[in-house]
Amino acid sequence: MPETTPEKIWRYIYEKGEVRARDLKKQFEDTGLLSHGTINKYRGILEAEGKIKAKPVKNARPPHNVYYVPERFHQKLEAMIQRQKINSMLDSLSSEEQIITINIWSEIQMVVESMSKMGYPLEEIRSILVEQLEELHSKLVDRIVKDAEEEA
Repeated sequence: MPETTPEKIWRYIYEKGEVRARDLKKQFEDTGLLSHGTINKYRGILEAEGKIKAKPVKNARPPHNVYYVPERFHQKLEAMIQRQKINSMLDSLSSEEQIITINIWSEIQMVVESMSKMGYPLEEIRSILVEQLEELHSKLVDRIVKDAEEEA
């Protein structure tokens, strides 16, 4: 089972928007991923670093806080999530597909940097890249299938 780190709790809070302590318990403690003490330790670390903030819920009975990720961290978290998705995708590819994909990715990074310098909004760049990646993936799969058929 993969290690559960403070970053996983941070990502969970970000993806949910706001969470209560009991939501963290249900997600991490009740599933056996973390102990109650470790959840509190990680939450304390994240709060000390300013990566999450607590705010009291008005008129709640019993009184409790909800935790959220301040907006200044949203872009950093989105980048982290995208990297994790890319790494997961790369892990599922054959070594040949990985090499091709890494080369394509290098070219894409240069395009993103150029588009950013020209003032394109991040969301527009992301949309264009997703479209292009889907097309490239389709071509890559077609080429691999064709090569496999020719070898057979």
